[in-house]
Amino acid sequence: WKYCLQEGRALPRSLPEWYRGVVPNAAFMVPVTIAQIWTNGFLESIVSNGGTRELSNWEKIGIGVAAGAASALLYGPMDLLVIQQQKLKLGLVGTLKHITKEYGALKLFRGIKASVVREGVYAGGYLGLAPVLADIIRSKEIPGLDGNFLSQLAGSIVAGLTASIISHPVDTAKTNIQADILGVRYSGTVQSVGAIYRESGIESLYKGGVARCLQVSAAVYVLSDLRARALRWKEQKLRKEKEVESVKNVKLC
Repeated sequence: WKYCLQEGRALPRSLPEWYRGVVPNAAFMVPVTIAQIWTNGFLESIVSNGGTRELSNWEKIGIGVAAGAASALLYGPMDLLVIQQQKLKLGLVGTLKHITKEYGALKLFRGIKASVVREGVYAGGYLGLAPVLADIIRSKEIPGLDGNFLSQLAGSIVAGLTASIISHPVDTAKTNIQADILGVRYSGTVQSVGAIYRESGIESLYKGGVARCLQVSAAVYVLSDLRARALRWKEQKLRKEKEVESVKNVKLC
């Protein structure tokens, strides 16, 4: 739906066509998400001097953006394959063979600059902005939003909408750049944003925006909530290990 609206391509007419590319898209999201979360944790450890100091809210958001930008090396080729698979109506392997044979393996990285911006803003939303907003909402003790679930949900919705609105023009450019694999109409990110704007105005840069806002907001909530749960589990585990170690030390004394 989003890709078709952004490209100006006709919507699929059958159920299988609506789901073309869904398997590789879902499968590729796993390593991309793992890469983002691992990179985020690695950078947090460096910036916080191994966890010896508390990160500021801006540092948390900035680290999330950096982690997402780095993951574009994985995400960019994946999304290009999904877009081209829908256009060529081939399987994943067939699409990959066609692109590498006709255009060379480097074409898989077409639109990589736009992918860096898109993934940076997206990951900054769920790794940085969503947990920061959730903490702020909890600290304000707003009636009805003081629990973990509701504060996380509210923070995720705001973060998801913010990330979508900021990054969607670049996402639209990325989709068109990767669909136009030969660069006949769209050559680069800045050129593509300008060309799309001149053709149909600002609204054309936000085609498919509703679909993406829903998608990103849901993803931000699920991923930020899972990360928050994992961090709480890790903290509890470390606390128990310290308690056990303390007991052992007391017995030795």
